[in-house]
Parts: sequence; structure tokens; C-alpha cells
Amino acid sequence: MLGSSAASAVTPAASATVSGSVNAGGHAVASATVSVYNADTNAKLGTTSTDANGKFTEAGITVPRVKVGVVKAGWATTYAFDKYTLASANVFSLATGQQLTLYKAITLYPEAVVDGSVMGIDNDPVWGWDAPLGGVTVSVLNASTDAVLGTATTDSLGKYSIGGLPRGDVKVRFSKAGWLTTYADGKYALATATVYHAQPLVHLGQLVIYGQPAVMGQVLGTFDPLEGATVTVYDANTGKALKSVTLGAGQYEYHIGGLPVGPIKVGATAPGWLPGFADFEPTLAAARVFTLEPGNTLVQAWSPTVSLYIDLVPEAFVSGTVNGVSYNPAARWNGPLGGVTVTVFDATTNQPLASGQTDAEGKYRIGGINYGATIKVRASKPGWTTTYAFDKFSLATANSFPIGYQTELTMPKAITMYATHAH
Repeated sequence: MLGSSAASAVTPAASATVSGSVNAGGHAVASATVSVYNADTNAKLGTTSTDANGKFTEAGITVPRVKVGVVKAGWATTYAFDKYTLASANVFSLATGQQLTLYKAITLYPEAVVDGSVMGIDNDPVWGWDAPLGGVTVSVLNASTDAVLGTATTDSLGKYSIGGLPRGDVKVRFSKAGWLTTYADGKYALATATVYHAQPLVHLGQLVIYGQPAVMGQVLGTFDPLEGATVTVYDANTGKALKSVTLGAGQYEYHIGGLPVGPIKVGATAPGWLPGFADFEPTLAAARVFTLEPGNTLVQAWSPTVSLYIDLVPEAFVSGTVNGVSYNPAARWNGPLGGVTVTVFDATTNQPLASGQTDAEGKYRIGGINYGATIKVRASKPGWTTTYAFDKFSLATANSFPIGYQTELTMPKAITMYATHAH
């Protein structure tokens, strides 16, 4: 008779035999299915049934280390002794031709059952739902190891029942694509999930799960519908893009679902238009923060206040030419000058807006400027005087040019720069 689970290095040359008994509540359990497993590979070696006295014998075992498990309908699957998973089952060693009789009976307990129902709530105007929810995957997890002990899928009435569970502490998870993963009861993280003791029935009643938040609205360009824009939702804390959608030809309304709960920002871009963010903000840093809640869709509103209103501004360009003049006898120059950095400033704040460089013909074209702005233009290049349009040498005294409500401002004449040393 063996009571040790220590490994043995002895490999049986002839078959060994494993025997024992199964009981429940002090009474023998007949017709239970007993399986012997290779402890090193977890492969099943043989199966037998208990007799009227709850006893079993399985012969023909030719491996040195085994595990023993018992299955019977209505009872939790159990491994010798008081283990409920094959991975954690006790290991017993066999020697050549040995009769291994388990030193105590394998005790069965009624299987634990977790049941209940799921109600789904989502106020999305497109995909809204407020009814029992089918197709939800319900998982029972070991509260200590997080291992999945059993799963089921809710039916069309949102109902589920998961049996065959071992006794012990469990957590219950509910998940479905497009819905917030939720733990009973109403928790959103495994770490904070409620722990239940599965013995023998855990009836959770009705749990409500909520749809993942969404945003929806329109993209306008100077108050008119703007097709083909890309709308992006950002994490307001990190600035990371969470999800985006690019609208097709003729499309200016967007709907972005599957978003997390929490603070977000919303912006849009389109070819030929400046990037813009909801409610007239020009940058991600300045963008308005919205908070998404479980089961709610953030929808553009016009009253009582404007909310989630995206209206892009056309991108304006400034173009022109830079000439260079050098009187150095060794390297005279009087003509178009390439490689010049041209910077456009806001004439009101003197903050730089955009910059570019002249090509070999001294030409520049700089975009990304808000139409309607008033600007100043500076040209700079090492070895040449920094010059502002036109013939000014400081930002404070530089001439201002209104772009007006047009998308291209062509400077009326070239900016002239002068060499400061020989070239």
C-alpha cells in the first residue's frame, strides 16, 4: 500500500495495477468512471468503473508515475486526493509488477453549478439594445489561479448554466464582441471581481452588461458637409489614437464604436483642410475632453450648446520667390536663391505657423496655414541677412499680409536677401 506521491526512477518491466475506492458522504459510489493517467504526459492509460461497493482496479499499467481521476454525472470531477484539475493532481509511483492500492478513498462532492441570465443595455442610436442578450460567453474562473474552470454561452433569453464545477472560490466573467467585459457583480476588472464559493449552486440572478461606448456625428468644412475625412478618437490622457474611420465619397457622417470607457478627444483631417478637433479647437493639446460611459454613445449635439461639432478650415498656402544679392567680387550673385528657409508667422501673436525651403529657382510654397489669417514672412539662410517681406529686418517691424478668405496667397514680389560674406 502506497501513500507517497514521490517520483520513482524504477520503470516497471511488467505491468502494475492501481486499485482503490470512491465514496461520497461516507457512502460507496458505484458506476463512477475511474481513469489512470501517465503523470509525465497526462495521457490517459486506462479507464474502469467502480463496482457496487465503490471499488475499482485498473491493471496493465507500464509507466512509473501515475495520476488517478474520477468522473460521475452530477458530481465534480475529482483527482486523488481532493484535487480538481489534472495539472494539480497528486502523482503516485509504481514499481515492477506492483499492486498500488490508494491509501484512502477518493471522495466525490456534488458538482457546483453557476447559473443566471444576462441583460444587455446600449443606448447607441444605430446599434441600440435593451433586452436579454444571447451569445455572451460566460466563464467561471478559479479565484486563486484565474484558470478557466467552465464556460457556457447565453441563449436567446440571455440564460446560462455551467455545471461540473469543483467546489471552491470562483469569479465569473461575461464577454461578447462589442460589449464591455464584465465580472459578476458589475465589476470591470478581474482583480476587483466578486468571489463566490461554488458549493453546490451559485445563482447569480440577472447581470447587466453594457455596450462599448461609441461616438457619432458629422464632419463639416466651413459649415458645409465634408466628404472623405478621417475621424480619429484619442485617449485624452495619453494622446494615443484609439480608433479611426475614413469616410468615403459622399460620406460625412461617422460612427465609431468599440471604444473604452474614459476620457477621449475627437479630431478629423481631410486633404486640403487643416486638422481640427471637436468644438473649434485647432490642436490635440487644446482639444475638448469628453468622457465615455458604459453603454452610452456620444452624439453630436446642437442645443442647448454645441457639442462634438467638427468644422474644418481650408488649408491656405503662401507662395513666392526669394532672390539673393551678393556684391563680393569673387562670387557675385543677383538672382533666385535656393536653400532658403521661409517661415510664416501669425502677425498677431508673432508665433511661427509653418515653414519650408526654396527650390533651385528660389521658389517656395508653404501650406498648413489657416485661411483668414494675417501673416508675416521671414527668409533666412546662413551667410545671408535674415529678411522679412519686404525689406524689413526684424519681426516687430515686418509687414503684415492678410490671407483673407482664399486658399492661396501669392506674394506680390520677391523677398531680397543680401550676402554677409564671400561665397
